[in-house]
Amino acid sequence: MVRERTVYFLRHGMTEANVKRQYVGWLDPPILCSEIERLKQGNGMEHIKAVFSSDLERAYTTATVMFPKASVTTCWQLRELSFGDFEGKTYDDLKDDSEYQTWLDHRQATAPPGGESLSVFHERIRFIWKKMMEETKETSVAIVTHSGWIREWCRLFGNHLIAEEKLWKLPFGGGICGKFVRKKGEWQCMSLREVHITEKKCG
Repeated sequence: MVRERTVYFLRHGMTEANVKRQYVGWLDPPILCSEIERLKQGNGMEHIKAVFSSDLERAYTTATVMFPKASVTTCWQLRELSFGDFEGKTYDDLKDDSEYQTWLDHRQATAPPGGESLSVFHERIRFIWKKMMEETKETSVAIVTHSGWIREWCRLFGNHLIAEEKLWKLPFGGGICGKFVRKKGEWQCMSLREVHITEKKCG
C-alpha cells in the first residue's frame, strides 16, 4: 500500500478571457495558442502517470500538453467555482451592480446569482479529493484544475503550510506541490511549496 505521495496542483494555461480579467468559472474558453508551446517545455514531471483534470477545455488541453504520455482522467468536480450571472464579465462591468457588491462583501455566506456558494464548492472539493486519493495507486499525481479550486483546497487542507498571498499569485501552468503521508487511513499534508512548469523533478 502506498503510504507516501507527491501531488502537483496545477493551474490551467492562460485564456483570452484571463487576459481580459473576466470572471471565468464554468465558461469554456480555450487556452491561447502561445500557451501550448510554452507548456510543452520540460517540466520535470514526465514520470507522472496519474493525471486528473477538470473537464473544461482549458484544463484538459493543459493536462494533455504537459503530460502527453499519461492517461488523463477528467472530473467535473475539479471545475472552478461557478460565477453564475457574473460569468464573462469584468470588475468594471459589475462594479455598480448591487448583487455583485453584496457577493464581494459576503462571499462566505452568499453566491453569485445563478452561481455556486463556497459551501457547495467546498463539498465537491472534499468529495473529489477523497475519491482521487483513494482510487489512485501511484506515488506521484498531477491535478490540473483552476486557481480558485487550488486556493480553496489549501484553505480546507493545507492553510497552515502556505502563505495566503502566494495563493493569489498561482502562475498559469504552475501551482503548488504537496507531500503527503498516510497515517491511520488518512492522507496528511506534510508540506506545500510553489512549483513552476520549468522546475526539476519533485519527489
